[in-house]
Amino acid sequence: MHTSDPSAEGSPPAAGAESAGPATPPVEAPVAPPLEETDAARAAAAAAEDADPTTNGPAIELALETVELTDAEAAAAAGGPAPEPGAVAPPPVVPLPADAALPSATPSELTPPVAVPPEAPYTPSSWFLGITAFIVAAADIGTKEWAKWALAGPDLKRSGKHIEAIPGHLDFIFAQNPGGAWSFLRSVPDGIRRPFFLFVSAAAIVFIVTVYGRLERRQWAMRWGLPLALGGAIGNLTDRMRYGWVVDFIDAYYKGGANEVHWPTFNIADVAIVFGVGLMALDLLSLRHAHPPAPAPSAARSVV
Repeated sequence: MHTSDPSAEGSPPAAGAESAGPATPPVEAPVAPPLEETDAARAAAAAAEDADPTTNGPAIELALETVELTDAEAAAAAGGPAPEPGAVAPPPVVPLPADAALPSATPSELTPPVAVPPEAPYTPSSWFLGITAFIVAAADIGTKEWAKWALAGPDLKRSGKHIEAIPGHLDFIFAQNPGGAWSFLRSVPDGIRRPFFLFVSAAAIVFIVTVYGRLERRQWAMRWGLPLALGGAIGNLTDRMRYGWVVDFIDAYYKGGANEVHWPTFNIADVAIVFGVGLMALDLLSLRHAHPPAPAPSAARSVV
């Protein structure tokens, strides 16, 4: 019985031996191609890194510490205080070249603005009011005393004496005036006339003082007119309180041929009052021209 050697089956032919057929090339084992990184793979890897705090946390903290240390070192090198942690560093200062032209500033830009204080409210001088009124009243009372001494009789009645100051136009005589201006209310009984004029004179004094305290700076005419009127009122009030009548001694008249036209006798107080009232009227007229009243609105016209 013939047995075959199993080790000989399938073994390659020996060198130099002739093969019975053509030789078959060896088959190589397939190699897996390298994996290519795709967009989806990159996105998945980034998501995994974001989800894992241990991946990026230390790197971020290291970067922040590096920035803070760098800012602190830069501040220490510049000689300034170290910035606080997390503070934003100021932008760097860029030096200008030596030949750079600087913008010129005008004198108004170099000079700081000066604050103009508001104008203080005007308060008329009470000294001016008092001194002017005192001078007028003193002149009135003094001239009346002279008229009583030089022109009146012993009983303060008209004695017929007179002094011709301007021939044909002005004389000095002594006269009693129980009434007001131009002998107003002369025929009224003394029990009514005297209290009435005392009240009117006192009310005029109070009114003048009140109006004077409210004057404005531009009212120069009223500033003179009120003290003149006040002095005249005080002079005539003094006579009414002493005698019940007013001393008049100035007689102005016009003489033409055989006819003479006399103005009612008056005194220095009356002159001051007339000039004062005239200045008040001038002041009122000037204020009216300075601030004319606004025109009345015209009636609306209907357009058909």
